[in-house]
Amino acid sequence: KVRIMLPPYLSSPDSGYPQPAAAQGLVPCALGPELHPRNMAVVPTKKGAAAPEEVAVHKIRIKLSSREVTKLESVCSKLKKKALERGFPVAGPVRLPTKQMEITTRKGPSGEGTNTWDTYTMRIHSRIVELSAPVSEVKTLTAVDIEAGVLVDVKVILRKRRRHKRKAF
Repeated sequence: KVRIMLPPYLSSPDSGYPQPAAAQGLVPCALGPELHPRNMAVVPTKKGAAAPEEVAVHKIRIKLSSREVTKLESVCSKLKKKALERGFPVAGPVRLPTKQMEITTRKGPSGEGTNTWDTYTMRIHSRIVELSAPVSEVKTLTAVDIEAGVLVDVKVILRKRRRHKRKAF
């Protein structure tokens, strides 16, 4: 059975909030992320039915990099749109510093003549998108059309329980 205990000021009939119908064997159950009485519905329970399992939500960090900004931004917007459609919180895209690589070479093939030089520059743009979702949803979230030339790195950051250190007195 699923039970949600309401504080006395919400569970009294004079509070103005809807009251569960306990006489019919129904139990109030929260729908959605908020445990507000106005968001509660009454759902019948079955004897011997297992309670729904809690799904561990982890932080997923997706790093995207490309030489072309337009392709990179389009993939970022597709990822963000898909995550928001599925109801997961999204942070980003966060712009990382652009890496610039330069190569300077001599124009002339032989060592003779005037010293003229060419400089070639390649810029690599990077973005990070972070979202909180179950590990089982990673495949569905990253199943986006990724354009050619965009590199994707997906990391799942497992949340560990923090243990408090005891202080020696």
